[in-house]
Amino acid sequence: SDITDADINSQLDAGDSFVLNFADTVGNHAALSSVITGDLALGAADTAATAAWDTDKTSLTVTLGTGETFSSGDTIQFTGVEDDAGNVTDTITFTVTIS
Repeated sequence: SDITDADINSQLDAGDSFVLNFADTVGNHAALSSVITGDLALGAADTAATAAWDTDKTSLTVTLGTGETFSSGDTIQFTGVEDDAGNVTDTITFTVTIS
């Protein structure tokens, strides 16, 4: 993952972002975005994380909202990821490493 520590405090919190890269174009990208904005609570958040796809729908940038934190080793799991051809992967898990 590409990580941006906007406030340079060596942790991922509000305003910081990371990129999740997929091997193929994601066909159901809107559904995956809602996993981030709806289910990625990451603690008692005041504002939700945002999810922005690149034009090719292969990279998803997640920006944390107010009150959210993400620690090294935390994971994000997607189920039912579909590519443009309609092939479905049961589960994809990302683990963010902060070094």
